[in-house]
Amino acid sequence: MEVGREPYSMISKLLHPSVTSSIGLAWLSIGFHSPIIVIVEVLAIYGALPYLLVLQMKRLGLVSDIFVTKRRERPLLFAIAIAIYSIGPVLMHFSGAPPIIFYLSICYLINMVIIAGLTLKVKVSLHTSSASGMATAIVYLLGARFIGLLSLPIIVAISRIRVKEHTKLEVALGFIIAIALVALELYLYRL
Repeated sequence: MEVGREPYSMISKLLHPSVTSSIGLAWLSIGFHSPIIVIVEVLAIYGALPYLLVLQMKRLGLVSDIFVTKRRERPLLFAIAIAIYSIGPVLMHFSGAPPIIFYLSICYLINMVIIAGLTLKVKVSLHTSSASGMATAIVYLLGARFIGLLSLPIIVAISRIRVKEHTKLEVALGFIIAIALVALELYLYRL
């Protein structure tokens, strides 16, 4: 029996990049005993603000949907998102975030710049890259007991393919790029 697109569409909505990013960074912030202000800032900068940005861009007709599926619509979104994410490390520094959370906020900004640059050439699944990056960071930093989180990007990737928003190559690129970048960045942090 063929499953319709609706369950996959719901997964895509629930696991929007702003959701996985903000929840993942908030989870890590809690795990590293961040002050409450840091957790609130993480939820705002990596969750609420990007999501509200996309909603406003849709309202203004600058993007056709909340997933910004058309590659030609992404450069403006990326430019504004990068500006928002540039605020993250500054706030983390002045709010007393643990060094690893401050470092992750810088890495998130760097990774967004890299993926934005790649998107000018080829469409990369932001849903998959966000879920992959956050799952990798949580498992790497909080331990193997969270290994099950690595199934999350696979579920996201399947949903993005099933709703016909991405090809297998686009989700594979998001998966591989995010895991490689986060693993490298966390390895360098440990040095």
